[in-house]
Amino acid sequence: MDAKYFSKGKVQEFRDELSAADRRDTKHTKKRIVLKKIVANMTMGNDMSPLFADVVAVMQTPMLEVKKMAYLYVVSYARTKPDLAKLTIAAFERDLLDTNPLIRALALRNMSYIQVDKVIDAVAAALVKCLADRDAYVAKTAAVCVVKMYSFDKGVVERNGFIEKLRSLLNSDNSMVVANAVAALTEIAEKNPEFDMRMDFALTNKLLTAINECGEWGQVYILESLLYFVPQDHNDAELVAERVMPRLQHANSAVVLSAIRLILYMTNYILKDELVATFYRRIGPPLVTLLHNGPEVQFVALRNIQLILQRKPDFLKSEIKVFFAKYNDPVYVKIAKLEIMFRLVSDLDVDAVLNELKEYATEVDVDFVRRSIRAIGKCAIKIESAADRCVKALVELIKTKVNYVVQESVIVIKDIFRRYPNKYEGIITTLCENLDSLDESEAKASMIWIIGHYSDRIENAQELLSHFLEPFKDETPNVQLALLTAIVKLFIKRPTQGQELIPKVLKWSTEDVDNPDLRDRGFIYWRLLSTDPVAAKAIVFGDVVPVTSEMDNLPNQTLEELFLHISTLASMYHKTPEMFVGGLRKKKVEPSAAFVFRDFSAYRGHMDEDVFARKNAIENPNQNGMFGDEQQQVNPYAHGGVNAFGGGMQDNDDEDDGPDVNATPIVNSGALEITQQPVDPLYSNQFEMFLNSLANAPAPPPPQPSTDATMLLAGLSIGNNSPFGNNATNNSSAVDPNYGFSQPVATGPIFGRGSTADPNSGAYATTSGGLVELDPFGPSKQAAAVSPVQTAPPPVSTPQYGMGVNPMNSMYAGGASNLMTPSTPLQSAPLSTPAMNQMSFMSQPSSGPPSAQGYVPAATILLDFQTGKGLEIMGTFSRRAGGPNGRVYMDMAFTNKTGSSMLSDFAILFNRNAFGLSPAEPLNVSALAPGASGRTSLALKMDANAATPSNPVNNLQIAVKCNLGILYFQAQIPLHVLFSENISIEPEAWLRAWTSELPPSTESVTNFQLNRTARFTSPSDVEALLRANAMITVAQRNVEGNHVFFTYAQVSNGVAIYSEIKLDPSYQYVMVSTKSLGAQFIPAFESAVNGILNA
Repeated sequence: MDAKYFSKGKVQEFRDELSAADRRDTKHTKKRIVLKKIVANMTMGNDMSPLFADVVAVMQTPMLEVKKMAYLYVVSYARTKPDLAKLTIAAFERDLLDTNPLIRALALRNMSYIQVDKVIDAVAAALVKCLADRDAYVAKTAAVCVVKMYSFDKGVVERNGFIEKLRSLLNSDNSMVVANAVAALTEIAEKNPEFDMRMDFALTNKLLTAINECGEWGQVYILESLLYFVPQDHNDAELVAERVMPRLQHANSAVVLSAIRLILYMTNYILKDELVATFYRRIGPPLVTLLHNGPEVQFVALRNIQLILQRKPDFLKSEIKVFFAKYNDPVYVKIAKLEIMFRLVSDLDVDAVLNELKEYATEVDVDFVRRSIRAIGKCAIKIESAADRCVKALVELIKTKVNYVVQESVIVIKDIFRRYPNKYEGIITTLCENLDSLDESEAKASMIWIIGHYSDRIENAQELLSHFLEPFKDETPNVQLALLTAIVKLFIKRPTQGQELIPKVLKWSTEDVDNPDLRDRGFIYWRLLSTDPVAAKAIVFGDVVPVTSEMDNLPNQTLEELFLHISTLASMYHKTPEMFVGGLRKKKVEPSAAFVFRDFSAYRGHMDEDVFARKNAIENPNQNGMFGDEQQQVNPYAHGGVNAFGGGMQDNDDEDDGPDVNATPIVNSGALEITQQPVDPLYSNQFEMFLNSLANAPAPPPPQPSTDATMLLAGLSIGNNSPFGNNATNNSSAVDPNYGFSQPVATGPIFGRGSTADPNSGAYATTSGGLVELDPFGPSKQAAAVSPVQTAPPPVSTPQYGMGVNPMNSMYAGGASNLMTPSTPLQSAPLSTPAMNQMSFMSQPSSGPPSAQGYVPAATILLDFQTGKGLEIMGTFSRRAGGPNGRVYMDMAFTNKTGSSMLSDFAILFNRNAFGLSPAEPLNVSALAPGASGRTSLALKMDANAATPSNPVNNLQIAVKCNLGILYFQAQIPLHVLFSENISIEPEAWLRAWTSELPPSTESVTNFQLNRTARFTSPSDVEALLRANAMITVAQRNVEGNHVFFTYAQVSNGVAIYSEIKLDPSYQYVMVSTKSLGAQFIPAFESAVNGILNA
C-alpha cells in the first residue's frame, strides 16, 4: 500500500467519499482508494468503527480487491464489536452463492474468522455446502475452516458431522483437498487426546500416492499425519519408509526433516537390524546438506542431529569435519557444532578436533571460548590415549594469562586430575602461578580442591590455603565447602601444617556462617576427628565414583517422544511440548504386532555405558571379579556423610561428582537371597533420630562449641604418635582413643539432643550425665535375654519346639563349626500349627513327596564374621500362626567369632521398606562369650503407612548394634511369607482379570527345573503345597499331559498376583506365567514359587 494513504483522516470525510463513489464510480476505482485510506488509518490505530455499516455495504462490490479490503475491515472490528457482526451475515451469504469459487472461498474463510455466537451458526450452515463443493479450492478452504470452528466450539463440529465429512475428503481426487483434510484432522487430533486418528495401510498408501502431487507444505502435513499409522506387519513399515525416501531430496528443509521423522518412526516396526542401519545411513547426507543453508536452518538441523546422536552415537561418525565451525558462523551455530564434535570424536580424529578446539579457544566470544576449553577437558576424559595432548593444550592456554581462559582451564584440569589420579601433578606448579587471577567461585573451588587433595606434595599448601581462607566469610558456599574439606585433608595428611588452620575453619563453619550445609559438614568433620581420626581419614579420602565425560543425555522416555517431534520447536528446545505449550496430545510409539524394542540406552555415551557396565557387574559378580573372593565391608559412609536436612554430602569433593551408581552384587546362598549393598546414607542417621524420639525428659539446652583452639587440640599428639597413623598414608595403625579433638555438642538429627560419643564404649552418652534411657541400644528393660546355647538352656519365655526336637540345639550341637551340617533336618511346619513347631533354620527337602507344609527357606549367612567384625548372623524368615494372617518372624542365630571379646547390648532396626516391616519387639539376645552362639525369633509387624518403595521390592535394609558398633546388612524376605491367607476368588473373576483387565505387557514367564528330591505323586500334592503357602488354586487342568494350575495370591499390602503354573508329567520341569498390576512384585513371586516347589 502506498505511503500517501497513511495520513490521518476524519470518519465523516471517508463516509462522504464512499457515498460519492457509490453514485458515480462505475469501475469502483474511488471505492478502492477510500478503502485503502480506511485500512491505513486502522493500521495507524485510528478508530474507524463508525464506518462499519458503510463498509458492509461496499462488500456487495463485485471487484475482488475491494472485497478483500472490506473483509479485512469487517473481520478486524467484528471481533471487538460483536453487536455489529450480525450486519455482515447477509453480505457473506450472498458471496457464498457467487459463481466465482475464489469469492466463495474468500467469503467462507473470512466469515470463519468472526468467532461470534451470532455468526457461528451461519458459518456451520455454509460449511455443510462448501465441504461438498465441486471446486477443489472451496473444499480445501472449508477443511481449514472446520479446524477454526473446532477451536471455538467443538460441539458444533461434532453435532454437524464435520469430522466424518473431513474423513470423506481424504478420498478426494485432488491432492490439495487431501492435504488440507489431513492437516485439519491432525490438528484436531492434537487438541483432543480422545480423537481416534489411527490409519490403516490402505489409507496410508493413498496418502503416499497423493504426496507426489501436493505442494511442499501439503507434503509436510501428510508426512506428519502418517505418524498415526501403526504398522501391524514389518513389511508395511519397510514399504512406507522406502516410499518416503525420495522426499529426502526435496529442496524444502521442512519436507526433508518431516521425512526423516517418519523414517525414524518406522524403524520402531522394522525387524531387520541391518535394514534399520541402512535407513540411518541414508538420512545422514540430507542432514549434512541442510548445513549449507542459512544459519537458522543450520541450527534446526544441528539440534535434530544432536537428538539422533543420543540414540545412535555412531551416526555421521565419518562426517565430523562437516561440523567444524566457520569464522562467520553465528555463536549459536558454533555452540551446537561444538557439542556434536565432542559426541563424534574418537581416537582416529582426536588430533584434528583438538587443533580446532585450540583455535576456538583464542576467539573473542567469551562463552564460546569457555565451552571450547571445556570440550578439551571432556576429550581428555573420554579418550584416555589423547589425555596427554589435551593436558598439554590446556597448559598452553593457561600460559596465555587470559583471565577467563585460565579460570576455565583450572576447572577442567580438576576433573582431569580426578579422572587420572597421580598422573599430571607436574602441572600444579603452573596452576599455582595463577592464583591471584582466580576471582570466579567455581575456579577458586577447583583450585582449592587440587591443593587440598595434593597437599602432601605441595610444599606450601598451608600458605596457599591460608591465602584463600582470609576472605572465608565473604566467599560463596561452594568455595567455603571446598575450603573446609581441603583444610581437613591438609590436617590429616600433614598435621603439623594443618593444626593452625583447622581450628579457624571449624569455628567459622559452625559458628559464624548461616549456611546449614556448611555448618553441618563442619560439625560432622569435627565429630569425626574427635572420636575416630582413622575413620575420618577413611571417609574423607574414601573411594569416589570415577569422573566420566559429562554428556547431557536426555532420559530415554523424553528422547523417544522428541523423536516424534523432529523438525518442531520441541526438538529445538530438547523439551517435550507439554513443558512449554498446554493442551496438546502426547505423542508416543504405539505397540503393535510389528513393534520391535531396541535398547539404545546401553550405547548412549560414556556415562550410560558405565552404568550398564556396573549393571552387568551386579548381575554377574563372579565374571569380572568386582569384589574378589570376599564380600566387601558395607560402609554407609563410603560416599560421604548426610547433612541435617537429609541431603547427601559429596564424598571428598565439594562439587557434583556425576551419577552415584552403587554396585550391588547379589549373593545367592540357599533359598534365601541376601544382598550385600551399600546402605542408603539416610539410614545411617536413623539411630540418632530414634534416640531423640525415645527421650523421656526434655534434654538440657546444648552448650555452644568451644572456641578455644588449645582445648580443640587437647590431647592431639603430632609426629610419630599421629592419630591418623605413624605416617600420612597409613590408616591401619592402632589409635589411642584418648587422641582427638574435644567433642563438639550440637543439636539436630545428626548428633541427637546434646549427645556426645564415647569412642571407648561405642555407645552414646549425654551431656546431662549419661541418660541410658535415651539410647535405644542400651541395656534392655524387657524380659531376660536368651542365653548362649553352650552355657545355659533356653529360658522359659523362649518358644519350645514340637516333637521333642530343638533344631537350634542340633544345629549347634558340634559348636560353631557345625553350622552348615545340621544333624536332624526337619520339614517346615504348616501355618496352622503352633508357633515354631518343627521349624528348622537348616530345613532341607525330604526324599519323599512333600507334605502340605508352609515353606521356610534354609537359613543363610546374613552377616559374615569378616564384615561383622567377628559377629556372624545366620537367619531366615517365616510366617507362623497368630492372628488372621499369621505373624512374620525373622529367625536368627548370632555367633561370636571375635576370638577374644564379649559381645553384648544387641539391638536391631529396619530401614523404611515396601511393606512397612519393623521389629514388633526388642531384640532378645544375651551377651555372647567368644565362640558362643545365641538364637532368637524376632516378631515383625507391618505398617502400611510407613511403607516406602524399595528395589527390589522385598529388600530389607537392617542394622544391628552391639558393643562392636553398628553393623549393616541387607536381606530379601521371601514374598510368600507376606501372602494373605484368608482370601478367595471366583474362577470367573480370575479369568476376567487374566484375559481383559491385565494387559499382556504385565505378563512374565520363567522356567526352572525341580530338585530330584522333590517328588510329587499327583496334582493334589502340588495343590496342597501351594495352599499351605497361601496360594489358591482356582482351577487345575491336564493339557497335553502337562499339569496346569491356575493360581491366585495376594500380598499383605493388597497387590493381587495371578499365575499359571505348568508342570510336565514327570514333575521335573516347571513353567510359571505371572500377571500383576504390581510388576515390581513378579520377580520376587517367581523366586518364591521356585522355592516352594523345590521344598
